[in-house]
Amino acid sequence: DGNAAEVAAAVSAVDDADNNAKAASVTFEEAEEQAWAEVSQYLRAMNPYDFQDLVADLLRAMSYHVTWVSPPGKDGGVDILAWPDALGTRPPRIKVQVKRQQQAVSVEGLRSFMAVLGDDDVGLFVCTGGFTK
Repeated sequence: DGNAAEVAAAVSAVDDADNNAKAASVTFEEAEEQAWAEVSQYLRAMNPYDFQDLVADLLRAMSYHVTWVSPPGKDGGVDILAWPDALGTRPPRIKVQVKRQQQAVSVEGLRSFMAVLGDDDVGLFVCTGGFTK
């Protein structure tokens, strides 16, 4: 019967589409995992000051006004200052510490950063090595 052949062909096409969709989703998940691994590897290999500039650029892209980025050398625990407004008159001021390093930051490292935060400050600690427990 011609109708039975058409129905069988349609069912086969739907099955093929389902199988292709499943294969594509697995491929997408694998590609996403590989992409995250490559991005992480790239960030960890960056020059520390380029990484600091990248974080400042991300804040700018989020509509914050970056008023200061630490030059190379000692920075007193703050690498970036940013504000929600262009004049820097509205709180909170955002103080950022950037660490492009392999090892995890300890509780002491976080405490020393927190010590430089004022009452109206928000602290952002960015570290490629993660944090200890």
